[in-house]
Amino acid sequence: MANQPAKIKQAELTRYVAGVVKAGVTIGKISIAPNGTITIVPAGSPSDDSANPCDRLLD
Repeated sequence: MANQPAKIKQAELTRYVAGVVKAGVTIGKISIAPNGTITIVPAGSPSDDSANPCDRLLD
């Protein structure tokens, strides 16, 4: 199988992160989906729906 080009380039991600940090937001998590969708979650935000609900009881 041949290598496929990246859906997102490092320079793009660097630009996004720099913009978020410049806005004063602390980054908690960055996710990149196989289709190239980027999700930046701020630190301290509520967990997503995929997390186990029991985890919040242990925090």
